[in-house]
Amino acid sequence: ANVFMLAHPFGYPKVMSSYYFTGKDDPPPNTPVHSSSGVACGDGHPWVCEHRRPEIANMVTWRKAAGSAAISSFVASDDGEAIAFCRGTGACIAMNRGNSPWSVQLNWTLPAGSYKDVLRGPQAGTVEVGKDGSVQLQVAPLNAVALHRDAGLAGSSWLTEMVI
Repeated sequence: ANVFMLAHPFGYPKVMSSYYFTGKDDPPPNTPVHSSSGVACGDGHPWVCEHRRPEIANMVTWRKAAGSAAISSFVASDDGEAIAFCRGTGACIAMNRGNSPWSVQLNWTLPAGSYKDVLRGPQAGTVEVGKDGSVQLQVAPLNAVALHRDAGLAGSSWLTEMVI
């Protein structure tokens, strides 16, 4: 849901971080998120800090690359379980909420070149955008592929580094 919220141009997205709890009335932790001993996020700590997850942090960068551009090149799968779209010439995404892989040939607005999927990080394979904008994707079930102009392999620093 966070990936779609950050990809879609509607409204003003707000990523909320939360804390671990076991009961519906549990209060927030007494431990601050930030302290002189570091950040109290993740397993073994009281705060979840979803905003620090690479897929969310990198989608913020994706959204910046998209700017105020409207949705273009929209495609939906035949079964309605997957969609793909671009935002201007700066960012494109394909999302699959289905239970089987979505194999699709798309025509995207990104400049031709080799890109890394900013949602998968360093282990992601290269995605090629042809001179005509053609892209062949295999989007895994309950997954997405997100590319943006600053995530090309031509000397760019494509992965957001979180310092907060």
